Amino acid sequence: MGDNSPATQLSVCLARQSPVAVIFRRGPSNRVQLIRWHRDQDRFFPGQWLKGRIYDQRCDLSPCGEHLIYFAANHRPPLYSWTAISRPPFLTALCLWPKGDCWGGGGLLNGGEIVLNHRRREFRKDRGFTLPPSMKVLPCGEHSGWGEDRPISDFRLARDGWQLLDESMAHKNGDRAPLWIRYDPPQLWSKLHPHSERTSLAFCLTGIYRKQGRWRETVARVCRDEATILDLGMVSWADWDDNGDLLYAQEGSLYRSRYEAGAFAPALRLARFDDLSFTEMETPAQARTWDQPLDLAPLELPLRSSDWPAVP
Repeated sequence: MGDNSPATQLSVCLARQSPVAVIFRRGPSNRVQLIRWHRDQDRFFPGQWLKGRIYDQRCDLSPCGEHLIYFAANHRPPLYSWTAISRPPFLTALCLWPKGDCWGGGGLLNGGEIVLNHRRREFRKDRGFTLPPSMKVLPCGEHSGWGEDRPISDFRLARDGWQLLDESMAHKNGDRAPLWIRYDPPQLWSKLHPHSERTSLAFCLTGIYRKQGRWRETVARVCRDEATILDLGMVSWADWDDNGDLLYAQEGSLYRSRYEAGAFAPALRLARFDDLSFTEMETPAQARTWDQPLDLAPLELPLRSSDWPAVP
């Protein structure tokens, strides 16, 4: 997208057993904010910012949505990079594992198990942090602590119902090329609609690192009996809601296309997040505990779907 690329990019992680979700709002490139999303009412709760990078493809939500494991880096001492568990939309760590580099990192939250993508020597928690006795920490396979977004991203997608249909081939371009890595054909993931075996969502990775643009270039489409019925074009994230609605993020905004009587209504823009700017936020006492209910204030901006026209 070059210089015309949107400054704000959104990625979302859905909880598997509740309507909670976490939005990673990135922009400018060295600023990331967490936003908590209650999908049953489409209410948004702004959270803390990080001056650095959160690798959203290496993050995960607990089944209930109350705990987030994330991998972050600010490339400064003393940690440089780390994996932490927090109470979204706050980043303050309940437990933290120093990493030191950007190979591997992150993990999965599978009930009482933490799958940590660190090397064995990096399993030691930072000083002063403990875990509840019921939680177990397991390595991420034989080569734990290596890779980049993969293998965590692949494990999470497969667990959440996505199927890799085309592994594709990554072609690395020269240093002066506008796109660093091109996938030809695109890497294709597909997920069946929760209420229709004839309908699926196709999500395609076409490239990595567009200079002055997106880090990941992805497109999505909705198919019925293998024919495209909705072409979303370039999006930064897409998935099904539990009720069958289509959810996706595009150009710094979040959209919902309601599923009614076997058809998808025109998409409504639920919220736009490109006007937000960095602000300091204190961590409340509840967010420093593992299980105390959070008292959150909703985002006080005119972001509800009724404020925006339908998208063709």
